[in-house]
Amino acid sequence: MHSGTHAGYRPEIDGLRAAAMDDAQKRLKPFADNQLKVIFTAPTPVFMAPPFRCSDWFNQANPICIGRNQQPRADLEALRKPIVDNMRQLGELFPNVHVWDAFPVLCPSEVCLTQKDGRPLFLDGDHLSAYGNSVVYPAFKKAILEAR
Repeated sequence: MHSGTHAGYRPEIDGLRAAAMDDAQKRLKPFADNQLKVIFTAPTPVFMAPPFRCSDWFNQANPICIGRNQQPRADLEALRKPIVDNMRQLGELFPNVHVWDAFPVLCPSEVCLTQKDGRPLFLDGDHLSAYGNSVVYPAFKKAILEAR
């Protein structure tokens, strides 16, 4: 179990995360006992601004449009790290638990963008658009087939 506070999180969050891990272990045990596969989807990037509100030229000056539809990968990775760490720990405890991570597909470089080839990957700050889903689908299908 992880100890210590992550940058950007309040200290009490670690206690809540530890309680959630205990709860997750209790809830996953029946799945493991019955040899059922579980696939967690790791968190996708969470952008500071909603891309749909900041994509057009006429609303880019809106104060909500922080980051110009891009953010450093390292910042987004740090934000999700504690959750991904917990998911991976559960995968180590339970052989039937797998973690699928679309992050590398959605953010393949040092700067994460809300668009690919001029098309929106995200609808808002953290939900994939239909196009975003089609971009990650091949990796998801592969993860499902490998988890069998």
